[in-house]
Amino acid sequence: MPVFDFIENTEQREKAENLHKIEVDQLTVDLTNANKVTTEEAVAGLKTKNAEILDEKKTLSDNLKKFEGYDPEAVKVATDFYTKNSVNLTAAQKSSNEYQGLFESKVIDDGVRAAAVKAGMIDTAVEDAVLRGRGVFSLDTNKMIEARDAEGKLAISSDKKVLTTENWVEDLKETSPHYWPPSQGAGATGGKIGPESDKATKLQALADAGDVTAYRAMRDKK
Repeated sequence: MPVFDFIENTEQREKAENLHKIEVDQLTVDLTNANKVTTEEAVAGLKTKNAEILDEKKTLSDNLKKFEGYDPEAVKVATDFYTKNSVNLTAAQKSSNEYQGLFESKVIDDGVRAAAVKAGMIDTAVEDAVLRGRGVFSLDTNKMIEARDAEGKLAISSDKKVLTTENWVEDLKETSPHYWPPSQGAGATGGKIGPESDKATKLQALADAGDVTAYRAMRDKK
């Protein structure tokens, strides 16, 4: 305790000493409380960190269980291979998807083409029908040609049957009659001349021009 002997007045000296003691006592209390708070905060931080470490340990343990039975060296080799070849694998996947698309297009094109030729469609119209068929048909999970409507159900032909390339081509006879040669022509009449031969010539001209309305009107005219 500081010496207050320089204060000659006894009463004043005692007051000074008492005030000093009070200040020292308060400072001691404050320091004790501060140390207590700091200690509690440190302990709380350690508890939180410990809980985090335990959680991480549990997560790691759970993840390791997923690999039980696997050869670590084999996993490492596979991981290294994937890392080194990921770009090539991505390119291969893209190439595979492109090949799959080309394969499906060819199957559909060949199916429509075969149905068109079988139905007697003129050569110049076959490829047009093939292009139209790409927007109608697709392949199912068994790589068979099918057609689906907007709701995902199997499409139906005009005769209320499941739509196939064959009956779809048959429907084209009504919607695109110019895809077929005239029902009567020079070859069908044995080379005869007259009104029927002239009608056949005109029908062929309308078919070649793609004038469906005029073609139907002349075809149905008695």
